[in-house]
Amino acid sequence: MHRPAVIWTHISLLAVLLGAVPAAQAQMRATSARLGSTEAALVAVAAEADAPPAQEALKPFCAQQTEGGVISFVTSGTDKVVLVALSAQPLADVQRDIWLSPRFARAGEDAQATGTQDWAYIYDGNGDGQIDHMAFLIGPLPTEPRTAGKGLPNISGDQVRIKNPAMLDEILKAMRFGFWQVRDEDGDGVPDSMAMPARRKENGWYRGWAIFDRRATSEDASCRFIDRDGRPAGGCRAAQESGAYENNRLSTHVWVRDPGPIFSAILDAAKACKIQPSQLRPVPALRP
Repeated sequence: MHRPAVIWTHISLLAVLLGAVPAAQAQMRATSARLGSTEAALVAVAAEADAPPAQEALKPFCAQQTEGGVISFVTSGTDKVVLVALSAQPLADVQRDIWLSPRFARAGEDAQATGTQDWAYIYDGNGDGQIDHMAFLIGPLPTEPRTAGKGLPNISGDQVRIKNPAMLDEILKAMRFGFWQVRDEDGDGVPDSMAMPARRKENGWYRGWAIFDRRATSEDASCRFIDRDGRPAGGCRAAQESGAYENNRLSTHVWVRDPGPIFSAILDAAKACKIQPSQLRPVPALRP
């Protein structure tokens, strides 16, 4: 459950580019008319996650010791419970131990990192006073800029070669925290849909999402894509690689563990912490 937080250096950035999975992109232009309620919620949450609350506004609210570690709920300046963190030990300082955006250090510098990367934004999507939508941090991912043309460097493949400082600067500026999201559609406490950020197969840059629905009865319905702007991009079809899907030159890797147990553990901890309905945030509205 616990992974010590790290500050990504220029060297470790390569590992992120080589082995990372999917990232979210902000400032969506989708409209509700083009998306179902699930897709609209996923896009809106991803956009909000890319504009996080102020780091200094984070405050500890409640922590519960579990068999697997500590589950901590954190509020922001509005006193709303905005996120939940999972760690092996109680967090000493949530403003220090939880990072809301990527940080970088020069190669060779001692990061002296502490804390946890295992945290998620939480929401009450239907107003019933229960947590039913979570966005779990994946890490910093190279996200295709909205203004990008065809000149993006290729960062796919087994090796990524930084050719010059300008290329490194372009990649670092494009790094965004990516999140995989789970959503309980019917209020039974079990995740029904999951979204993973997707990437372009030809160059490795992330854009759009693959959405998985456990209730669907066909592969096309169980996995579908929406692009970076929130537009439906069709169903997924199995690719050659195990666990991979591709469509419209988008691909993603389904590596996330079953979200059910962690979802249930967080709900139990929230109940033990007596989080009130008024303390939970609704899923943000999708901005046109």
